[in-house]
Amino acid sequence: MAGREDDDRGRRSWRDKDDRERGSWREIDKKRDQSLHIDRSDPYARPGRPRGQRPNPTAGYRAALDKVFEGGALPDKFKALASAKQGDAGTGSKRQALLRAVRDADDRQTLAAATADLLAMDGELPDDADVLISVLRHPDEAVVRDAIRALGKLASSRPLKRKELLKQRLRQVEELAEEEETRVAGAELRKALG
Repeated sequence: MAGREDDDRGRRSWRDKDDRERGSWREIDKKRDQSLHIDRSDPYARPGRPRGQRPNPTAGYRAALDKVFEGGALPDKFKALASAKQGDAGTGSKRQALLRAVRDADDRQTLAAATADLLAMDGELPDDADVLISVLRHPDEAVVRDAIRALGKLASSRPLKRKELLKQRLRQVEELAEEEETRVAGAELRKALG
C-alpha cells in the first residue's frame, strides 16, 4: 500500500507498494520522452530541406511578385485577380472617394457637400466610425443626430478605435449644438462610452 513517509531529511515523500520512491512528475515525463515508443521523426523532413524547417506555402507567390516588380510580365494566377478588381472599380471607387472626402473635409461646407453626395448615393450614413466621427462636425443637427445614433449602434456591437477623438467631438456637440435633442444625444453617448 502506498503511503507518506518521512525521508532522512525530514521531508515527506510518497512511496509505492514495494517501497520504491517515485520520482517527480518532471522525472517521469523525462523517462517517458526517452522511451522507444515515442516517434521522434521530423514530420517536415524531406530530401534537400534541413531538419526542422517547415515548408513556406507563400514562397511561390512571393517569387512571382518579385518578378513582376522587377519588370517582368504578370503571371496568370495574378491576371484573374487584377481583372476582378478592375471590374469592381466602377461602383466601389466612387463610394470610396466620397467616404474619403467626408473623412478628409477641412471645413464644414466641404463636409456638408461631401455628406450630401454620400447620402444621395447610399441613402444613409455608413457603418464606418471614422466617417461618422467626421460627420459630427456637420452643420445640420439632424445629420449629427443620425451620426450619433449610428455611432451608438457601432459602440454597442464592437469597441471603437478612436474613442478619445469621439469623446472630444461629442463634448463639442454638447457645447455648440443649438437644439436640446442634439445636446442630450451627444451627452448620453459620451457617458455610455465611459
